[in-house]
Amino acid sequence: MWTSSEAADWEKTTLHVNGSRVEHWPGVGHYLHEEQPQRTEQLIRKWADTM
Repeated sequence: MWTSSEAADWEKTTLHVNGSRVEHWPGVGHYLHEEQPQRTEQLIRKWADTM
């Protein structure tokens, strides 16, 4: 998860594990999980469901 679109774009070029992805959350500060707890939980649950 990135708040910077530039960082998110860069990170996308480094993914080598199937199922990996990058999230860009504009307008959110450094503590994404504290500022957007429901969104964070949803993202983790979706990931866990694929395991």
